[in-house]
Order: sequence, then C-alpha cells, then structure tokens
Amino acid sequence: MSITAGDILNAARDRHPSFDPKSQPAEVAYRFLEQFARALASDVMERRPEALATSTLVTSMPLAVFSNGIAVPANLMVTEVTALRSGDTSPNEDAPVALLAPAQRFRFSGNGMVGFGIPTLTAYLNGSTLQLGSDATAWSPYASITVRYIPVPSVTTGASVLPFPDDAMTPCVSALAEFFGMRRQGMSDAPPAGLWAREAADDRQTFLDRVQRQSGAEEIRVQDVYGDRGGW
Repeated sequence: MSITAGDILNAARDRHPSFDPKSQPAEVAYRFLEQFARALASDVMERRPEALATSTLVTSMPLAVFSNGIAVPANLMVTEVTALRSGDTSPNEDAPVALLAPAQRFRFSGNGMVGFGIPTLTAYLNGSTLQLGSDATAWSPYASITVRYIPVPSVTTGASVLPFPDDAMTPCVSALAEFFGMRRQGMSDAPPAGLWAREAADDRQTFLDRVQRQSGAEEIRVQDVYGDRGGW
C-alpha cells in the first residue's frame, strides 16, 4: 500500500465538518503536506534512512562527455551506485561502485584495489552531480550506471505518493488536521484551538520510534576482506 496525499486529505477532512473543500482547498493541503513530508523525512533520515522509499536512475554508458558526470535528481541521499557490465542482463550482476567522500577521490582514482576484495570502481558526489572515478577508459566494459537515491518529497496532486512506510498515515493526518484547525480559528464553526496539537506531536514521535526499532531486528555484518584473500 502507498500513502497518497489524497488519502491523507480525505482522512483529515473527516476530523471536523468545517474542513470542507471550500474552506480548506486541496492545493493548500498539498503545499502543507509537502513541507511536512520534507521535515518528517529529515527526522527519519537521522534514525533509519532505509525506511524511506528510493528511486532509481539508470544511465547508459559511455557518457557523452565523461567529465560532466551524471546529474542526479533532487535527493536527500544517494544510497547506492552500481555498474552493469556489457553483455550482462540482470541487475543481480551489477558491480558495486564505491561512493567516496570528495576528499578521497584522488586516492583511489587509478588502477588497483581500494582494499582487498573491494572493486576499483569509484565515484563521488559534486553537489547534485555524480562524478565517476578514474577516466572513461576504466568504464568502457560497462553498459550502464544505476544510481539509487531517496528523492526529496514532492506533493502536487492527490495522487502524489509520500515516501514513508504505511504507518506514517497517522502522523500525516494528525498534522494536517492540526493545520486545518489553525486556519479556521476566528470562524464561528472553528474547532477548539489546539485540539489536535498534542495528538499530532505524539503521533509523530510514535511513528519515529517505530522506525528506529526496526534497526534492532537487523544484523550488521562486516566483510572479512583479508580473510577472503587467504589471511595476512
């Protein structure tokens, strides 16, 4: 199931009769939800980025101008870069590309290993551009580059999908209801001031706590790269 802006809006309207389309236009709700989603995504990133849905950018090789790199759409994080060798057809055959800090780009730019068992393919981010390490010749055996990233949330219509797990529906609805309530203050049919403020804060924290708890169920393994090479 995907959480859409339209689903959130409909559920928020259920909270009070004054939240009708005339007094609370959909466009106003979508602008609020976009801002809220970006703030909530930042909180999720601090706890468990893997909880956010990712998008994929596939770029055919060779690049028209190698030095121009690959422009990555607006994102919160690039999570993975892989390269598909010419002749291969399955994404499972992708070779990992080590995403380096820009300050390390020259250290591993030539031939040889980044470390025992670690491939030579490297890249680094220069703003929103992915720059490939070494030179075009090093990438000639590869047919495409795949970049997986967490996009910046965008809400423009009711069909816009928010990049959160399903249980984010509750804090999103509570936050929008609180926002609607504030907009109606001073009107004869307005709900009590601050009616959903505490609920919105609690729902947000509960959701973030659940996101963080998932990390406790996952194993972290470190590759024994020296052992893979037969020890010291």
